[in-house]
Amino acid sequence: MDLIIDYLHDDRKTLQSCSVLCRALVASARYHLFETVVVNRRNFKKAKSILVRKAPHLLASVRSLTLEGLNDPQEKTVDRLRDLQDGKDLRPLTHTFIHDIAPRAVNVSHLGMKDVPLNGAVVAALAAALPHVHTLTIFDCWFRSNADFDRLVRSHPLVHTVRVGRLSSLYGMTPPGQELPIGPPLLLPSLKISEAYSPSPCTMMPWLAGHADPEHFTYTLYRVSQIPTLNNSIFAMPALQHLHLVYYRWRYNAADLEEVQDAPAMLGLAPRAPATITTLTLDGKLESLLLVVYTLALLDVHGFAALRTINVLVHVVAEDVANLAPHVWAAVDCALVALPALAAVRFANTCKDTAHVAAGRRAIVQRLPALRARKILTGLWALVLGRAVVLGRLVFLRTCRGIEG
Repeated sequence: MDLIIDYLHDDRKTLQSCSVLCRALVASARYHLFETVVVNRRNFKKAKSILVRKAPHLLASVRSLTLEGLNDPQEKTVDRLRDLQDGKDLRPLTHTFIHDIAPRAVNVSHLGMKDVPLNGAVVAALAAALPHVHTLTIFDCWFRSNADFDRLVRSHPLVHTVRVGRLSSLYGMTPPGQELPIGPPLLLPSLKISEAYSPSPCTMMPWLAGHADPEHFTYTLYRVSQIPTLNNSIFAMPALQHLHLVYYRWRYNAADLEEVQDAPAMLGLAPRAPATITTLTLDGKLESLLLVVYTLALLDVHGFAALRTINVLVHVVAEDVANLAPHVWAAVDCALVALPALAAVRFANTCKDTAHVAAGRRAIVQRLPALRARKILTGLWALVLGRAVVLGRLVFLRTCRGIEG
C-alpha cells in the first residue's frame, strides 16, 4: 500500500481522499501531503489555526519548511530589520513561525526564507528550533551583519547545500558597538548563488562568493562586471571541483553584449593553480550561445588541467551556430583539445522543441574537427519525449538531469 501512495506523491486530491478513506493510509498520505509547507501572509491565519492550535502533530511530517516573511507587500524587509535593532518585537508572522511552528517541525531538513529580517536573536532561535537542517535556501533577506549569515550556516552543522540570492547586510563587516568575529571560509559541498547582481552598496553577494569554499559552485552571471568577482571567488576555492555558470537574461543587456564582442577576453575564467576543477557546466539558456562559446575558447590549459568533463547547455540551432565566426569555433577546438585530462564534451539542447537539434548538431560537429577526431564528442544520450535517442557521434540532452559526474 505504501508503494501505491508513494506513486501518488504529487496528486494531492487523491492523497486527501486516501487519508479519509482508510485509517491505515493516513500516515503514508500525510507523509506526502505535508512534506512541504510554505508559511506566508496569505495563509498565515490558516497555518496558525491548523499547525499551532488544532493539529500541531502534523508538523512532524514536514521536511521542507519555508517562511515568506512580508506581512504587507508595501513594506520593506530592511525597515523591519531596523525595527528589530530599535528593540521592537518580531511581526506576528515571523514570531509564530520561529517560536511556534519551527520547534514542532522536528524532521525538517530544508529551511527556506524569503523577505525575512535576520539579526543575531533570530539566527539563534532558528538554530535551536531546527537542528537537523541540511539545505538552506535564502532569498531577498536582510541580515544585520555579514557575521549573522556566517553564524546561521555554522549553527546548522549538517548543512551541505546553500542556495542564496539578493541578500543584503545592514552593517556589513562591522556592526556598530559590537565586534562579531567571522570564521574561516565556509566549507560546503554545494553553494548556489543566483540573483547575484545588485547595484546596492549593502549587497552581501560579492562577500559571500569569496567567503565559501564549496566543492560544487553554481553562479549566475547577469553582467560583465561580475566576471572579476567570479574569478576572485574561484581563485580562492581550493576545494572546488565542479563549476556551474549560468548566463541569464543577457539578451536584455545589449551594452554588455557589445562590450564582450569588442573584447571577448573579459569572459576568461581564472581558477587557482594547481588545477582542481574536474567538471565545468556552462548554461547558456536560450540566448547566450555566443557567451558560452567565447568562454570555452578562453579556457586556460593550466587553470583547467584537471578538467575531465564539459557540459554545455544551449539552444542548439544551426543558424545560431553559423552566426558565430569560424575563427571563434576554431579557437574553441584548439583550446579544448589542448586540455590534457579532458575526456568528454557534452552539448545539451535547452528547449523542449527538438526538431532543430539534428541540424544544430551537424553544424557544431563540422566546426570542431579536432575534438571529433579525439572522439571526445561522444557517449551522451538525448532525451526526446521521454525516450533516449542517439544522434550519431555527437548527441545532446534535452534536460540536464544527471548530467554531472
